[in-house]
Amino acid sequence: MITGLIRECQAPLQLPYLLEALKTKHGVQLSATLLTRYLKRELGMSYRRIGIVGKHYDDHKNLLKRQLAAAEYIRLLKSQREVINVDESIIRSTDQRTRGWVKQGKRVFTSKAVRLPQISMIGAISSKGKTFYAINQGKNNSLTFSLFMLNLI
Repeated sequence: MITGLIRECQAPLQLPYLLEALKTKHGVQLSATLLTRYLKRELGMSYRRIGIVGKHYDDHKNLLKRQLAAAEYIRLLKSQREVINVDESIIRSTDQRTRGWVKQGKRVFTSKAVRLPQISMIGAISSKGKTFYAINQGKNNSLTFSLFMLNLI
């Protein structure tokens, strides 16, 4: 009964929806605690922070674009070409946790985090296992990214 509702529900799964659906569709009223225990213990689910993706992430057109990109990547690898994947990231503090378990009535916070000046990193890895990186203080912009790319060539 619950697994059927979970299949019907669009992700992310919300406890109030499940409780209401059990009550209206099946006449079963459970406490939130009991349902939470069942989801965790019996179904192996966990309560996690929701990640955000763009509203067109799963559009058919975008799925096809990702498939074409993957096919092209495989074609390049078969032709012995070296492919380099590049990404950037920003580090702002030493403690990146956004959730934590704590006893009821207590606040979740840390005093151990150190606020850092903004550190930007550009990293790259090639299909042959080579790694490249650049770390700088401040934001990345077109100039810092262009310099990184020029150094790759």
